Amino acid sequence: MGEMDDELLVLFLTESKEHLSDIETDLLSIEAAGADIDEELVNKVFRAAHSIKGGAGFFHLSKIQDLSHKTENVLEMVRSRKMVPTPDVVNILLLSFDKLRDMINNHEQSNDADIDEIVTALSNLAENNLPAEKKPTVSKMVDITLPNGRSVISVSQFDLDSATSDGKLTYLLDYDMIDDIQRNNRTPLDVLRVLQDNGLMLSCMLDMEAVGTLEDEGASQIPFFVLYATPIPLEGLIDLLGISKDKIIRFNHDTKDFMPPPAAAFQPEQAVKDQPAPIPTAPAVEDHLEETKHPAQTASSAKEPSGSVTAQSDANLRVSVTLLESLMNLAGELVLSRNQLVEAITRNDSRLIHATGQRINLVTSELQETIMLTRMQPVGNVLNKFPRVIRDMSRELQKDIQLQLSGRDVEMDKTIIEGLSDPLTHLVRNAVDHGIEKPEERKRQGKNPSGTVSINVYHEAGQVVIEIIDDGKGIDSENVAQAAMTKGMVTQDQLKTMSDSEKMFLIFQPGLSTAEKVTDVSGRGVGMDVVKTNLDRLGGKIEIDSEIGKGTTFRIKLPLTLAIIPSLLVSVAGERFAIPQVNVREMISVTAEQVKEKIEIVGDAEVLVLRGELIPIIELANVLGVERTFVSDKDERQPDRRKNLADRRSSRHTEDSDELHEAASAGDDGKCHDNRTNSGRRYHADSGLNIVIVTAGALQYGLVVDELHDTVEIVVKPLGRHLKGSREYAGATILGDGRVALILDIGGISEKAGLISVANSSRAHELADEVKREESTDTHAFLLFNNGPEEHCAVPLGLVARIEHVDLGQIENLGGKRTMQYRGGSLPLVTLKDAVQVEQMGNDQDLVVIVFEVAGREIGLLASIPVDVIETRVEIDETTLKQVGVVGSTIINNRTTLIVDIFELVQAAHPEWIGSRRRGVFIAGNAPTVLLAEDSAFFRNQVKTFFESEGYEVIDAEDGQAAWEALEKSGDRVKLVVTDIEMPRLDGLGLTKNIRADARFSHLPIMALTSLAAEEDVTKGKAVGVDDYQIKLDKERVLASARKMLDSDRVAA
Repeated sequence: MGEMDDELLVLFLTESKEHLSDIETDLLSIEAAGADIDEELVNKVFRAAHSIKGGAGFFHLSKIQDLSHKTENVLEMVRSRKMVPTPDVVNILLLSFDKLRDMINNHEQSNDADIDEIVTALSNLAENNLPAEKKPTVSKMVDITLPNGRSVISVSQFDLDSATSDGKLTYLLDYDMIDDIQRNNRTPLDVLRVLQDNGLMLSCMLDMEAVGTLEDEGASQIPFFVLYATPIPLEGLIDLLGISKDKIIRFNHDTKDFMPPPAAAFQPEQAVKDQPAPIPTAPAVEDHLEETKHPAQTASSAKEPSGSVTAQSDANLRVSVTLLESLMNLAGELVLSRNQLVEAITRNDSRLIHATGQRINLVTSELQETIMLTRMQPVGNVLNKFPRVIRDMSRELQKDIQLQLSGRDVEMDKTIIEGLSDPLTHLVRNAVDHGIEKPEERKRQGKNPSGTVSINVYHEAGQVVIEIIDDGKGIDSENVAQAAMTKGMVTQDQLKTMSDSEKMFLIFQPGLSTAEKVTDVSGRGVGMDVVKTNLDRLGGKIEIDSEIGKGTTFRIKLPLTLAIIPSLLVSVAGERFAIPQVNVREMISVTAEQVKEKIEIVGDAEVLVLRGELIPIIELANVLGVERTFVSDKDERQPDRRKNLADRRSSRHTEDSDELHEAASAGDDGKCHDNRTNSGRRYHADSGLNIVIVTAGALQYGLVVDELHDTVEIVVKPLGRHLKGSREYAGATILGDGRVALILDIGGISEKAGLISVANSSRAHELADEVKREESTDTHAFLLFNNGPEEHCAVPLGLVARIEHVDLGQIENLGGKRTMQYRGGSLPLVTLKDAVQVEQMGNDQDLVVIVFEVAGREIGLLASIPVDVIETRVEIDETTLKQVGVVGSTIINNRTTLIVDIFELVQAAHPEWIGSRRRGVFIAGNAPTVLLAEDSAFFRNQVKTFFESEGYEVIDAEDGQAAWEALEKSGDRVKLVVTDIEMPRLDGLGLTKNIRADARFSHLPIMALTSLAAEEDVTKGKAVGVDDYQIKLDKERVLASARKMLDSDRVAA
C-alpha cells in the first residue's frame, strides 16, 4: 500500500491547502460580525479544522491532529454561542491556522514542530469561557484501552461532553484497512469524508503495531479506530458505513463504558481511566497576545520576501474537466490535420497542402489558447491574504484602515500570480505604514479618521492592471530626491533635469528610505527595490501618481502570461531584435526633411522634440556595438561616420579609404567654404529616422533603429551562460523563418547608455510654455477640398452635413440653376465660381458634393478631390484674399488655403433664400447688448459682424478676464453673453462660473462658441452653466439661438 499511501497523502495535503485558502477571509468576516455570528460561515471554518484533524490522525501527523483538534474546540464554542469571536479570539485562531498551514507545507517535519504555546492559548480560551465547574474537563483526559491494556484513543472529558450535548450518540468504530476499505475499492479518505459529513470524529488512530515488523508474516488486518459522535442510530450507521454490526460499539456516558454488541466477535474489555493531561501551566490569553502582537513577523502573508520572483511555487495545478476535454478534441483535430498534410505531400497536391496548412494553423492557435487557459488562475488567490495583512498592521500601528478589493476574478498566468505575492505585499505594507496617517492626524487635516487602501485589478489593452491606492499623505518627490542625493545615488545636476515623477521613482533605488525611524514594519531601505526587480522579471512595469496630502497610487501593468509575449520586431545592421510590447509607447518616423527640425542637442544628449516634449534618443547600434550604416545616393548601405544624428553628412566619399571628408573646398583666399546647402544633410528618402518610443520605469526615451517590422507573439527562451551578465538582453526567441532574435531589456539599455531625463531642462520649459500658449487658442476643424488643381479651399467642418460622390452626368442645368437628383428630390448646387474670383472647374475633375443646410434648406457645393479633414490651430488672414464668399485665408500643410463663407456664397447665388434682416426692429436705444469674449481677432470680428448686421449692440473682449471686467462695468446693459471656450487668462468655463456665482449676473443667458465640440466638452460646459453650444461660423444658428434666448422670460427683447 506504500504507493497508494503516498498518493493519498498528496491528496490529503492538497485538500487541506484548499480548506485553508479562504480561512483568513472567513475568520475576519466572523470577527466583523461579532456576537451576531453567521452560523454557516462558522460551520465552514469548523469543518475545515475537522477535516484536517481526521486526515492527520490517519497519516500519523500527530502535531497537526492535536492543533486542529484544539482549534476545532474553540470554533465549536463559537458555533454554540458559548464564546464571542472578539479580535483577541480571532487573533489566536488566525495564528493557529498559520501554524497549521506551515506544518502542512512541511508535513515531513511537522511532528517535530513546537505547538505548545498556541495549544496553551487555545486551551486557555476554552477554559476562560466555561463555568467554573466545567473548567477541569478541558485538561481531564479519558483513555480508551484494549484488553491487552494498550491505549488506542485518548480524548478529553470536554470533548466527550461536547459530543453528547445536543443528543449525539458516541461509538467506537473498528475499521479493517484491508477487509473494510481496500477490498471494497475504497480509500481511507473516502471513509473520512463519509464520517465527517454525518457526524463528529472525536479522535482516530491507525494501529500500526498490528502490522508487525519485517520479520513477521504479512498482517491479515490493519485496525483503524475512530471515536465517533453522530445522531444516527446503530442500524442506520451500519448501512451508512458499510461495516458489520460487531465492529460498531456504542459508548455509555452514564457508566463511562462501552456497550458490547449483541453478537460481539470483537469484545475488548475497555477500561476507562481518568488522568490529568500533561498540559503545561497556561499563561493568560492576554499574555500570549502580548507576546505575539507583531503580526508582521508571525503572519505568513506579511513576511519579507527574498529576491526571488515566486514566493512559493506549487507544483500542482487544478484544471477544469471542460478544458481537458477541449484539449483532447484539439489534439485529435491536430492528428487528423497531420494525416491530411502527409497525404497531400505524398500526392503533391499544392491546393490541399495550402488548405491543410491553414487548418493546422487554426487548430494550433486554438490549442495554444486552451493550453494557456489551463494555467490561468484568479488573482484573488493573492489578494485574499490582504485583509489579514491590513488587520494585523492596523492593530500594531494603532491605525484605523479599511481595505477595498475589486477584480478578484481577473485571471492571470499561475507563474505571474505566484510572483506577485511579494511585490504586492511590500506596496500594501508601505501604504499602511508610510501612507495612511494616524486617526488623530487625519482629523487635524479634515480627513476621515479611517483611512482607505484600495486594490483594483482590471484588464486594459491586453494587459492586467493592478492599482494600489491609499488616501494618505502622499509622497514628497523633493524629500525622495534629497535622500537619494545624500546617499550618492544621484547628483545635484541630475536632479535639476528630473521631473517630479522621475524623482519619485528614485524610491525604487536599493537602500533608499525616507522613513524618520526604522521599525519592524519598514524604514530599512529594503523592499521597494525588490518590488521593481521582481516586476521586471515578470515582464511588468510600475507607475506612480501621488499628491501630497491626498494619497498615492501605484499602478502595475503585467502581461497575461510569461510564456508568450507580444513584441515589436526591429532590425539594426541586418539583425532583428524584439522589444516587449509592454515597453513600447509609440513609433515615430522622422522624414529626412524633418530631422533638422525634430532632433536637437540638449547638454550632451540628443533629443527628439515630440508634441512639446523632449525625449532623449539613442541609436540602438551604438548601444549594442554594431556598425551604423546609411543609404547612399546610389541606394547602397555604407558605414555611417557621423557623431550625432543631426550632423550633416559629407557629399564626397573617397574610394581609397573609409574616411568621409568634409564637403568643403578651398577658395582663392585659402579658407575652406562649405558647399552644402541648408536644406538638410539627408537627401535620400531612406535617410529618415525610425524611432521607437519606449518606457523604462519613469524614464521615457527613443531607440533609433534601421527598420520597424510587425508586432508578433514570441516564445521566450532563456539566455545561455555567455550572455547571462548582459544588461542589454532579457532573453531570446526563434522567429518564424528559423532565425534567432534577441529580446531587448529596455531598462538595461537605458542604464548602460547612462540616459538621464531632460524633462526639467530649460529647453523643456521653453517647449512647455510654447505648448501652453498654443493650447490657450482654439483648435479648428476644417474640411479641405480643391476647386482647381492649385486652388486649395477649406470650410468649417461643423457646417458640413454630408459629402457625396457625384458624376458629371448627374448634374442638371435647368432655368439657369444647377441641380442634381438627391434622396427623392432636387438638390440645388453652387460652385465657388458663382461668387468668387477663381477658375472654372474642369470637366475632367473627380467631383464631390459637400452638403450644407442654409436658411432651412439643403444646398450642395461642388468641389474636387482630394477631400480631407484636419484639426489645427491657425491664424486667419482676413484682408489679403478676402472677397464675397471668402472670409479670409490661412496656411494649411504649407499651402495657402481659402476659407469659404458658405452663407455669403449662397446669398450671392440664391438671394431669395435669405429673408429680411432684423436691422431696425429694435426701438431706438433699446437694442439688446451682447457681450462677446473671443481671443481670435478673426473670429471676434466675424461673430461681431453677425450680430451687428442684425441690429445688436456688441461689447467685444479679447479674453475671459477682459469680458468679466467689461461685465462688471456695463453689466446693466448686457442681455446675452457669447463666449469662446479656450482663451488665455480666463477661459470660457471660468467666465461662466464667475457669472453663475454672482447674483447680479447669474440670470444672463450664456452661449458658448466652438469650432467642433465633443460630447464630453458640451456636458462639461452645461454642468457649469452654459445654456447652448454653437459652431462659430454657423451664422444662422448662432443668431437663431440668440433670438431664442432673448425672447425668453429672463430677458426683455
